[in-house]
Amino acid sequence: MPLHIGVIVFVLLSGYFSIKPSSKKLIKLLSIFVVYTMPETIYTLTHSDNTMKTVHSLFILSYTHFWFIKTYLFLFLVSPMLNFYWDNSSKAQRIYMTAALGFVAVYMATTHGDKSMLSGKNLVNFMFLYYVGRLIWQYKEKWQKIGYTPLAAIYVVLNAALVLIYLYGGTTAGKAVWALSFPYSSPVLLLNSLLVFFIIGKMHFHSRIVNYLAASSLAIYLIHGCRPYVIGMIGQASLYLYHEMASPYMLIAACALLALVIICVCIAIDKMLTPVWSYSNNIGSRIYNKLGF
Repeated sequence: MPLHIGVIVFVLLSGYFSIKPSSKKLIKLLSIFVVYTMPETIYTLTHSDNTMKTVHSLFILSYTHFWFIKTYLFLFLVSPMLNFYWDNSSKAQRIYMTAALGFVAVYMATTHGDKSMLSGKNLVNFMFLYYVGRLIWQYKEKWQKIGYTPLAAIYVVLNAALVLIYLYGGTTAGKAVWALSFPYSSPVLLLNSLLVFFIIGKMHFHSRIVNYLAASSLAIYLIHGCRPYVIGMIGQASLYLYHEMASPYMLIAACALLALVIICVCIAIDKMLTPVWSYSNNIGSRIYNKLGF
């Protein structure tokens, strides 16, 4: 629960810097997704006995289990509308729209008022988080005055309490903590993400190496999540470690090492495919020059 913040922080960052959509960026995003999910499409086509699953595998954006890519693509497509409203509205109107989206995305989900909102894996929640990111940018001078110590203290105490209640508070309390702190529509998860965002946002850190490696974060997500790799490699390795490690501590250390190896392999694959990304960029640039968008 303390570390389940990646998706939220990513969308907050998108709002903070604002998405600047173009045909070039769209083609780049789609090309990365298509290339890295191609093994899964081929695997489904060659191994599935279900005709509908076989047909669905051809519609990679509609039936993909990579829900984040699909939802973020929707956000990318509607971002011109979101940016236009933001740029042409008052501060009060911006807060109102953010609150309205939050009501639908958070309140309706946590109260189970709308089943489609439950997990937070939907466009409305992403639009809400995008506008929260814009508000963070708008009021950055205020939150940057807060010290590291109170932010870190709140984060540690909050998450220690959540974990302890989940582990030792009984079934009812555990389920309540999970429901209020784990889904992407969770107000507690949003608070967790904001605390981490504020802590990182106050840091002054520059590194070409970090930027070079971080550029492959999408590749890591897509490669290690493809079912052929999960079933045939990662899953088998994890099961082997589970059965062979003598203690839970050794298992945790071994899994951490396995994760590091997977990350390095994914980054290496992404860097080897640099010519492919350059080619897609060239295509995107040509379309951009012709369309002006």
